[in-house]
Amino acid sequence: MLTMEDGAVAEEKLNGPQIVLTEEQNRVLSEAMSSVVVRDPSGRIVCEIDPQPSPAFIAEMKRRARSEGPRFTNTQVQALLAALQRESERTGELNETQLLAFVEPWRRAESA
Repeated sequence: MLTMEDGAVAEEKLNGPQIVLTEEQNRVLSEAMSSVVVRDPSGRIVCEIDPQPSPAFIAEMKRRARSEGPRFTNTQVQALLAALQRESERTGELNETQLLAFVEPWRRAESA
C-alpha cells in the first residue's frame, strides 16, 4: 500500500516513470477519506493508495521538526546537486575527499 510517506519519497525521485491522473481521478483521490483501490483496464487491482498520512509518517515528521541541525530547502539541495554535477564534469570525477571538501563550505553558508 502506498502512503503519503511513499508519495513524499517518490516526489524526490522524479526520474522514474510517472502516471498523470485525469481530473476525475485526481478529484476522487483528493476527496477520499480512506484507501483508494487502483485497477487496470481489466479490473485487476494494481495498488491501493492511502491518501491520509500514516501515524508513523506523522510521528517521523514531528521528530524531524524537533531535531536540531541545518535544514535545507529542495531548491538549495537541487542547486548543490547541479553544482556537484558541473564540478564532476569539469574534473572528470569526484572522490569522497573532493566531495566532502566541495560540500562543507556550502553547508556552512546555507545553514548560517
